[in-house]
Amino acid sequence: QLFPDKYYAGLWETDFPLSLLWAKVRDHVTRVSPYRAPTWSWASVDGAITFPITKMTKSEIWHPDDPRILSVNVIEHIKGSLGSVTEGYMEVEGIIHRLTSEQQSRCWEFMDTYMTPSICYALRIGAFSTLNAFSKECYLLLDQWGSVYKRCGAIPPERYHDPFQPSELLHGTRQYLRI
Repeated sequence: QLFPDKYYAGLWETDFPLSLLWAKVRDHVTRVSPYRAPTWSWASVDGAITFPITKMTKSEIWHPDDPRILSVNVIEHIKGSLGSVTEGYMEVEGIIHRLTSEQQSRCWEFMDTYMTPSICYALRIGAFSTLNAFSKECYLLLDQWGSVYKRCGAIPPERYHDPFQPSELLHGTRQYLRI
């Protein structure tokens, strides 16, 4: 076997859930059309992106506590190609927070595209902490489309400011999500 890990539309299984926190480098990116990958994958956009996993230092510790990834399913356009997919989704169980319009407005710079969701949710992915106990919470931003959620952004560890006060997202709801 050439690759010892499973590959899901641009992300390696061993890097889940941290790799879900990919972020645009500067300006907003563009969702590709026709469909190329699920919204949780960097392969679903055109534009410059970065991964937090490549920027970790030895003094940082990743604490993945949520969500529990129950399954990841992709159907490759050409089986075994590690290329585009015709369909993909993941099923997770995690703590989700419905953002107020004011909280959502503070997340603008973390949105993937210029499209603003009517209702935005934050799914806690985990936190980075340093040896001096400084911690940065990390969230996947989601837009609900019926019974399915689509990624609309991420709040990665490398950022200039926190859009939320630590006490703002204490009370979420544990839910099963299909993204």
